Amino acid sequence: MGIGYEGSRTPHWGTPQELFDSLVEEFGEFDLDPCALNADVAKCKNFYDEKQDGLTQDWNGRVFINPPYGRAIKEWMEKLARELLNGNTTFAVALLPMRSDTQWFFDIIQYATELRLMKGRVKFVDYNNSCEPSSSTFPSCLMVFDGWGLNRLPRPVINTNLKMCDNKTGRVIHD
Repeated sequence: MGIGYEGSRTPHWGTPQELFDSLVEEFGEFDLDPCALNADVAKCKNFYDEKQDGLTQDWNGRVFINPPYGRAIKEWMEKLARELLNGNTTFAVALLPMRSDTQWFFDIIQYATELRLMKGRVKFVDYNNSCEPSSSTFPSCLMVFDGWGLNRLPRPVINTNLKMCDNKTGRVIHD
């Protein structure tokens, strides 16, 4: 599988290391990467690859999620919501396509405490090292879930904190 470029046959878009490292620097270590394609690209010591199927596993602790994009993303977002609500996931950051025109986006944002709009396009990496990183063909965002207010759901979307961030590091540009 190659990087998910336009016309791609794969839903997998590799997280740029600089972006992940910056998130770790800001938020601390993550305990789990539930959507790793394989061990070579897993971002956390603990991860689930395709064979382990993260959709069927518990997501404990602090989770980083860059789910497969495409139609299956809805299942991954539903799983994230369940893990947050049942208390397994105590904190999460999700790297997502900015698809505010979809139902899954509005379903999951009610759980987010922060939405970061990426300035510019993310340069996703290739899982096979068969080509150079290239900008995506779609906008991206980061959603942060810190467990705040989960006992008061659903929350109005307007209460989600909106920020602009750098497309390489995920760092906030404007508060």
